[in-house]
Amino acid sequence: MKWFDTDAAVKNNPEGEKDTFPLRPHANHANRQESDVCGLARLARLAAPQPEIVKTEPDDIVLLDLLKTAGPMSYGAAAASLGWGATRTGQAEGALKDQGLVCYDALGRATLVPAR
Repeated sequence: MKWFDTDAAVKNNPEGEKDTFPLRPHANHANRQESDVCGLARLARLAAPQPEIVKTEPDDIVLLDLLKTAGPMSYGAAAASLGWGATRTGQAEGALKDQGLVCYDALGRATLVPAR
């Protein structure tokens, strides 16, 4: 039984760092055991099946709903609340800004534009 599918991990490696997979000590690690643990953890992350993102609503609508309920927030806080990456949240925030639905307050947080 194979613990990790190393071939799949190398094939699906998003960083393209194929030379870092062998479990070997690195100059910045204190000992071999720590290096092995770090290498195994990285290999396990790469070999694990990646969840498929299923969007039920457009991201900008989800972010708009969050801003309506939680109030003004930075895109980092919104990303943490929604479980998204900062890029995805920033793109959704940009879409809302382009539509004129949000503006930025003095602290740089996205704020709903008051209805006129």
